[in-house]
Amino acid sequence: MHAGGHDEPHHQVNLLRSVRTLATTLIEVAATRLEILTVELQEESLRLAKIVAWSALTVFFAGLVVVFLSFLVVAANWDDHRIAALTAVAVFHAVLGGMTGLLLYRQLGRKSQLFSTSLQELRKDESELRAGSPEGSATLLQTADVPR
Repeated sequence: MHAGGHDEPHHQVNLLRSVRTLATTLIEVAATRLEILTVELQEESLRLAKIVAWSALTVFFAGLVVVFLSFLVVAANWDDHRIAALTAVAVFHAVLGGMTGLLLYRQLGRKSQLFSTSLQELRKDESELRAGSPEGSATLLQTADVPR
């Protein structure tokens, strides 16, 4: 038996403790990132709900205005220029429909910002882990210590 043989179980215990500490830290970091994702998803769903509600009300009232103005134009010109009035109202509605369709198309082309903060934090974690610096490990440990 050699002189270092007695320390081998002690090294195994230390290694096991280090692996457990690393696993715990990784789980804490993952949990923190998941919490950030959850908060972002909740914020985005509330924002979208508000947008849908206000959009529906806006469209409803704007639609009423357009309908009643259209009736007013046609009624005011019924005796002398009914065909011209109906044509003008139809062209006006077509132009409004085209403009709003174009705005919708542009809005659908915009990139969503959902999860951008979480992705940024994960990329930062990845670069710190790749660098292997002790400061990076300390930063990960600090962000994992978020109070729950």
